[in-house]
Amino acid sequence: MKNGKNKCVKMRRILVIIAIVAVIGFSMFACGGDDGGGDTGGNTGGNTGGNTGGNTGGNTGGNETFTMPSTTGEFTLTDIPSKYNGKFAFFEGDANPLAYSGSIIGCKSLTPVPKTVTGVKIENGTVKIPLYKYSPPSYSTVEAYSGNDLLYFNIYITNNDTGTEGVNEKIIAKAFFGGDSTSPSPVQFVNGKATKSNNEASQKLQ
Repeated sequence: MKNGKNKCVKMRRILVIIAIVAVIGFSMFACGGDDGGGDTGGNTGGNTGGNTGGNTGGNTGGNETFTMPSTTGEFTLTDIPSKYNGKFAFFEGDANPLAYSGSIIGCKSLTPVPKTVTGVKIENGTVKIPLYKYSPPSYSTVEAYSGNDLLYFNIYITNNDTGTEGVNEKIIAKAFFGGDSTSPSPVQFVNGKATKSNNEASQKLQ
């Protein structure tokens, strides 16, 4: 009976975390203001704690040389509304929503100090985002991603290709994959790859 109760409590925690991730996002992108309007309130409250520690460690020592590892991991998003062609996309997710760490990141490139992330350009309603694994708050441990995981994740869209110290102040839209607070539905990645239509998102790009 006790084990059954513990499972129910854990499931309720997972459902709550999924709802938070869908609204606020993971740690790396959840900072700054939001041009998207709908997420302004959630991001304002969720950003204070999530980035304080990460920025403190990440900025120590000034600029540093960093080489992106080669990766075979890739997420492809199709059926993106045409108004986003020419905009830029970023991926952030995690296999465990309870961890709330955003340990899988998707971008064209990044540097650890200062934290600078470059997105992937959307063309013809499609974007292919290279995926990497890292241990926040530092990017110095970035590795190629090739996992076979069920991931919960957000796709962020920005007007500009590069953001420093997080890109949330430039986010114009967001898609979330992972179900909702009543029905978790993470996406299966195989050898680091997955393809989804925007129409399959729990929260679609409008």
